[in-house]
Amino acid sequence: MADVTEKHMVCNNFEAWISIDNTALTQYGEEHSVAGDEASCWIASQTDQGFSVSYNKKAVDEFDYLARVYLDGILVQSTIYVGASAYLPHTASSIRISKTECRGFVFGAIQLSEDDTHLENGPQDVGEIRIAIIKAKAESTPKIYGNPVLPIPNAAIVHERAKMGLGHHVKYQNVIPPAQDKAHRYFFKKELLGTVATFVFKYRPLALLQANGIAPRTPQTPDKGVEVVEIPISPLPVDSPPQSPKAKVDVSHEEDADTAAILARERVLLAELEQIRMTKRAAGISKDRRLKKKLKQNSGHFFPGEIVDLT
Repeated sequence: MADVTEKHMVCNNFEAWISIDNTALTQYGEEHSVAGDEASCWIASQTDQGFSVSYNKKAVDEFDYLARVYLDGILVQSTIYVGASAYLPHTASSIRISKTECRGFVFGAIQLSEDDTHLENGPQDVGEIRIAIIKAKAESTPKIYGNPVLPIPNAAIVHERAKMGLGHHVKYQNVIPPAQDKAHRYFFKKELLGTVATFVFKYRPLALLQANGIAPRTPQTPDKGVEVVEIPISPLPVDSPPQSPKAKVDVSHEEDADTAAILARERVLLAELEQIRMTKRAAGISKDRRLKKKLKQNSGHFFPGEIVDLT
């Protein structure tokens, strides 16, 4: 089974994490490239659950950095951080689709199709959240321009034969009002100096991760207050006095009065049921004995030519 990591994933003095309800998701099977410039892991996604992508720089240097966020292979954010701003946590949780509306990132159930065109033209990076950190050098004087508006990405459609264990994709559903203090953005002319860190979060439903041994299975905890009743199924002798069923009861001391009363009533009903069964068996055997006695009495009066029905 893969290793489990509760901390943020770290690569080349940057760290990144995915959150749901402001809580970082557990990371499974973290791996790093030989060169040390790429880190990857698995996370558990939840249907119709919003999420956010966060990252920040951990060490000080003289460079600026450009961060690009890709969801299912689609670029949804590209931001340059100048000077000390790179050392603050940055979070992406939505895209702006108009001047007055944003749409949040949401995990959605994958859409499957039998159309063969999706075998070759289907999305290649469904199930991945990727963050690329690029070293840059920005000019000191920025230009102000309006906040960019992005079209809503098309829903990912995967062919039935090519789903390869996929369960979710990213959709853009929840409507979020845009922040007033981000009505404008600054544009820096920049020189890109190469990618220094890449984070890849492969998301799947938890059950799928558990089935493949990537995430540990949830331990089963025994229920408290469970009553075990053993009822004999072999018939009792006819001449034996009525007996209540043998019962073996294991009831938690934490059981409340209502539960105890229900269990007591259940034992009484089981005893009555067994009494009815014994009465029926006794009545059937008694009737059979009377019939045999009557046949025996009639067998001594046989007349020549008489037909006796022995069925």
